[in-house]
Amino acid sequence: MGQLTVGALSSARHPERRFREQVGRTPGEIARILRFRNALRLRARGLPLHSAAELPGFHDQAHFNHVVKSTTGLTPTQLPLHDSLEWSAEPETGPHS
Repeated sequence: MGQLTVGALSSARHPERRFREQVGRTPGEIARILRFRNALRLRARGLPLHSAAELPGFHDQAHFNHVVKSTTGLTPTQLPLHDSLEWSAEPETGPHS
């Protein structure tokens, strides 16, 4: 009980690998982008930062702040209050990819 075979592990990774091949990003990366875009929309509607971070599923505002900074290089308060950020399906290059 609690043991995982190499075959099971390989088959568990297959859908994620196929997803990345087709979309260009992992499911986790896509989820992060969607949460982030959702938070931007909430900010554009006038919600305070803590609410705009909590509603889309960020753990807390500090987590949201970290994602904003690592994604855009800006702090949440420096972001435009309209949805003007462009996203690419191209994977990021560098130490986090």
